[in-house]
Amino acid sequence: MSKEIINYYIDEMKDSTLYKSLAEIENDENVREELLKLSSMEKEHAYFWKDFLERKGVKVEEFKPSLTIGLYKLLRKIFGLAFTSKVMEMGEAKTIREYYEFYRKADLSEEEKEKLKQIIEDELLHEDIFHKMSSSEK
Repeated sequence: MSKEIINYYIDEMKDSTLYKSLAEIENDENVREELLKLSSMEKEHAYFWKDFLERKGVKVEEFKPSLTIGLYKLLRKIFGLAFTSKVMEMGEAKTIREYYEFYRKADLSEEEKEKLKQIIEDELLHEDIFHKMSSSEK
């Protein structure tokens, strides 16, 4: 189970870094602000997983961004916001399913359940934001 949760942490940090990187190259001020907001939320989610692991005695190594960030920036430049948003929306849907399964099966404290429930709600919001981004680009 620890490996699964470490992957949740890494994925949230990766998404936080990705959204911040995409915001840096975004020309539309509204989209830039949304991406920065998403980046901040994902970082909070990552800290939840890191704290969860550390309370269980698992040491969490420092996150190092991967080449995936550059790939998404390239996708954004070549294919535009709509396509890139659709890809990110699919990633959010996968995360929601994984977190829901974890929520149902894991032995969590009431506080952990509440926080994870909020994270799942955030991820649903993220999915909706990406759907709107992919629908709004002309």
